[in-house]
Amino acid sequence: MISDANRRQLYESLVKSIGPESSEVLMELLPPAGWSDLVTRTDLNSVRTELKTDIEITKTELRIEIQDLRTELKGDIQHLRTELRGDIQDLRTELKSDIRGIQGQIDGQLPKVIMANIASMLAVAGTVITAGALF
Repeated sequence: MISDANRRQLYESLVKSIGPESSEVLMELLPPAGWSDLVTRTDLNSVRTELKTDIEITKTELRIEIQDLRTELKGDIQHLRTELRGDIQDLRTELKSDIRGIQGQIDGQLPKVIMANIASMLAVAGTVITAGALF
């Protein structure tokens, strides 16, 4: 590798041989490091190809992951639907049972209410008859 001292010595030799302006131009054209440190188009194309391949692999992996998540989510949603249907059916059954119980209580009380109404009507009729006899 060329050191800064080597570059400086080369520059001074060039100044003596071709002059300061031409020496400056020539030194500007030389790479700051060795030629092996420069990137070539082939290097760039190789890296570009590798990068494109990596991107395609990542895209494929992401698509697979997204599809797996969709499938899992659809399964979870279906499971929730099934659970909700079961819960709703349980509520319906419970409500029907409660309604039957209330209907039974009403049916049990109905004869008593009817008898009470008949007794009230007889009492009112008796009162009306008694009142009519008095006047």
